[in-house]
Amino acid sequence: MTHHKQNGMKFAKVTWISGPLIYFDLMKHSWVYMITLLETANKHRNGDFSGAADGYRALLLADPRNTNILNLFGLCLNSLNHVEQAISLFTKAILLDPHQDEFLQNRGAAYATLGQFEAALSDFQDAISLEPKNIFLLIKAGELSLLLEMHDGAKAYFEKALTIDSGNSDAKNGLAFACNKLGISNLNNGSVKDAILNLSEAVKLAPNNWELHYNLGNAFLKSDKFADAKIAYENSIKLHQSSVEAYSNFGITCERLGYYDKALNAYNRALDICPVHGDTLFNKSLLLLKHGNYQDGFRLYEERWNTKAFEKHKRTFTAPLWLGEQSLDNKTILLHAEQGLGDTIQFVRFCQWFTRYKTKILMQCPAPLIALIKTLPISAEYYAMDEAVPPYDFHCPLMSLPLAFGVQSASDVSMAPYLKVPESSKNKWQLILNKFRPTRIGLVLEGKTTHQHNHLRSINAKEIMDFIPFGPSYFLLQKDLSPNTSSL
Repeated sequence: MTHHKQNGMKFAKVTWISGPLIYFDLMKHSWVYMITLLETANKHRNGDFSGAADGYRALLLADPRNTNILNLFGLCLNSLNHVEQAISLFTKAILLDPHQDEFLQNRGAAYATLGQFEAALSDFQDAISLEPKNIFLLIKAGELSLLLEMHDGAKAYFEKALTIDSGNSDAKNGLAFACNKLGISNLNNGSVKDAILNLSEAVKLAPNNWELHYNLGNAFLKSDKFADAKIAYENSIKLHQSSVEAYSNFGITCERLGYYDKALNAYNRALDICPVHGDTLFNKSLLLLKHGNYQDGFRLYEERWNTKAFEKHKRTFTAPLWLGEQSLDNKTILLHAEQGLGDTIQFVRFCQWFTRYKTKILMQCPAPLIALIKTLPISAEYYAMDEAVPPYDFHCPLMSLPLAFGVQSASDVSMAPYLKVPESSKNKWQLILNKFRPTRIGLVLEGKTTHQHNHLRSINAKEIMDFIPFGPSYFLLQKDLSPNTSSL
C-alpha cells in the first residue's frame, strides 16, 4: 500500500505590446504626402485603425519601399486582427531593412498571436542579436521559451535580463517560473537533487507564490527530506489555505515524521475543502489502518479506485461488486488479486470465511501463487490473472474482503496458519536444504525495484552483513536482486 501525492504546475502568461511610432523625414516628400501621413498617423494614434489602414495603403502606392510605412501599416492591420496580412507587411519591411529590431519584434508578436511560437521566438532571437541589451526582447524570448517547454533557454534569457536590471519584476517572475518548470521536469525525470535546487531558487525569487512552496515540498517529500518538506508545505498553506493537495501532502509528511495527530488533522482539513478527494481519503485510510481503526480504515480504503496510482489495477467486471450486503447462498463469486504478491498472500486468508455460505468460489491470482494458495482449506476453482473464468454473480477484490466481512479489530482475525508448503515443493527443497546447517534463516532484504517507495522498505545488504550472527545458514528469499545484493 502506498500514499499518493500530488504535483502542481504554474504557467507564465505572454502579453504583447505594439512597437512605437517611427519618426519620418517628412522633408523628402511632397506636401500632399506629408498631410496624408500626418492625418493617417493621427487616426492610428486615436484608434481609427480602418481609416489609418486606408491612409497607409495610399502612402505605400506613392512610396512602396518605405519600411516605416510598411511597419506602421502592419501594426494597424494587427490591431484590426488581420494578423496574416500584418505579418506579410512586417516581412517586406525586414527584407528591405533586416537591421531594425523593431520590425522583427512586431512580426514575432504577430506570430505569437497566431500561436506560432517557434517562428515568434526566432524573430525575437534575431532582434536580440541586434539589441542584446534590450530587456523587453529578452523577457519576451524567455516567455516564448516557456511556452515551447524550452525551460533551460527561458532561464538563460531571464537571467540575462536580470544582469541588465536586477530589480525587474517581470524578469524575476519569469525566472521563478522557468526554475519551477525545470524543477517539475526534474521531478518527473527522477532528478530530485536538481529539482530541489531549481525549486529553491524559484521560491527565493517569488516567495509569495504558494505553488512554488508546494512544488518544493513535493521535491523534499520525494527525496525523503521530511522536515524540509514539512516547512515548505506549511509556507504554502500560509499563503493559500484552500489547496486540498497541499494539506494532503502535508499529512503524508507529518505521518512520515511520526506526527500522527497532525497528519490526521491535515487530511481532515483537506476533506473539509473537498470531501470526495480520492487521494486524501485513501491516505487517511492508511493512517487509520496503521493505528488499528479497521472499521473506518477499510471503508475509506475503497477510495483507492479513485486515485491515479490505482488506475492500472482497476478492472471492468460483468457482475456487481460484493461488499457483504447481498446474500451469497447458491451464488458464484469471483475473488481476485489486485496488487503485489505479498498483498495477495496476506489477504487471501479471508477467503476461508466463505465456508459459512453455500457459495461457489472462483479464485483469480498471479500464476506463481496458485500452487501455494490451493493449500487454503476451502473448495474453489483457481485461475491465473490472464485466464478466462466461468460466469459469476458477484466479484470482490481480495483487499476489500475485510470490509465485506466487517473486520473491526485484530482480534477478529485468526492468527492460525492458513497456507502450507505444497508437498511437491517440500520434498524438492528438503533435498537441497539437507546440505546446510539445521538452523536456517530466510532473509527478504529488498522490495520490488519498480515500487515508488521501494527505498523505504529495502535494506542495503552490505550495511547489515557485520551484524548477522555467525552459525545459522542464511537464504535470500527473493528472485530479483539489486547490485547491492547480487554483489555479495
